[in-house]
Amino acid sequence: MPPSLIQKIRIMKAFAVIELICLIISFITLALGAEVLLVGGSAQVGIVLFGLSVCSGIVIVCLSKYLKGMETHAKTYVVPLNNISLQAIVRAFSASEIGDEGYISFQSIKKIHCRLLIQHISQFNSSVLAQQRKQLNRVVNTKYHVKSTVSMFEALSSLRINIIVCETSSPALHQYIGQNPAKLLNRNEAVVQVAFVLDEQVMLFPDCISDLSYNQVKRYQIAAHCVWNAIAAR
Repeated sequence: MPPSLIQKIRIMKAFAVIELICLIISFITLALGAEVLLVGGSAQVGIVLFGLSVCSGIVIVCLSKYLKGMETHAKTYVVPLNNISLQAIVRAFSASEIGDEGYISFQSIKKIHCRLLIQHISQFNSSVLAQQRKQLNRVVNTKYHVKSTVSMFEALSSLRINIIVCETSSPALHQYIGQNPAKLLNRNEAVVQVAFVLDEQVMLFPDCISDLSYNQVKRYQIAAHCVWNAIAAR
């Protein structure tokens, strides 16, 4: 992976841990402060505890605003590749054909169940892509007896990686990959979208800077490792 992406993932993980710690401190100090005042304890102790709770809340708000401000600098990673083709991509992910221009692969990485769907299209069109994906997912669910919906518990250990293999590049494709990656990770079943452009011999991978939980950052990291390692090992 690019060093800049590795560093960014580390920063995102650190922010997620800090935010969680501050949230725990805020709730505990708020509860203790309320208890101290209700039982007639020291008012000074209660005020200090309430102050700690407020300070922790301020840190959370500031972190959230900082990360949302960084989203304006997010970009799509354009990674040059050599001798990339649809067949090479399918082999790299050990995918099986499931229908017209569609391939599927199931992998388990660090206890996260990954579902990789590969779609091949000549020219990017979001409506055509969405319709094709809907049909392919229906085929996968039927053929492999996969539930179309998962519980909240199952979703925490699940990840979908949608891989688009496009013959020709277009600004719309670049925009599609870089559009709202955080929103996709925040879905019940996290999604990461990747594209390979055959005429330019490049991979498009979304940059993600947002207020994400540690688990969401972990799944983004797993998607990055899964894609990069498969392509590097081909």
